[in-house]
Amino acid sequence: MDRTRSAAAVLYECVASTDARFALPETGLGMIPGVGGTQTLPRLLGTGRALDLVLGGGWLDARAAHRLGLVAQVVPRPRLLSTARRIARRLVRLDQGTVSRVKRAFNDGLDLSILHGLQLERRLAAAARPSTATSGSM
Repeated sequence: MDRTRSAAAVLYECVASTDARFALPETGLGMIPGVGGTQTLPRLLGTGRALDLVLGGGWLDARAAHRLGLVAQVVPRPRLLSTARRIARRLVRLDQGTVSRVKRAFNDGLDLSILHGLQLERRLAAAARPSTATSGSM
């Protein structure tokens, strides 16, 4: 998975403290935002909002980032680490093959039509099903 898609995948479980601020100041410094900002933000926010954030040089507080879908939840700073650990424990308990297939369906599906995305989803789901020979049933 390339860096842009990794950044997008990470954002699905993003948690922020109430005092967090988000910005992409690179444009004001004559640079294009890095870490996939020009690719992930339009996908998450839509082109207009993403351009406003990138070209406007503004910042978002945690509540605005949550309203826009950049973060999944906002918690007080004292609870940030425990919340992140709780999310990590939940994710670690999931079958990693399933997690990999779900991420592939999300990430690869974004580049496909809905029809082809649904076909990809079906192929990945079928590949995850145990065959009767390996599941122990006769």
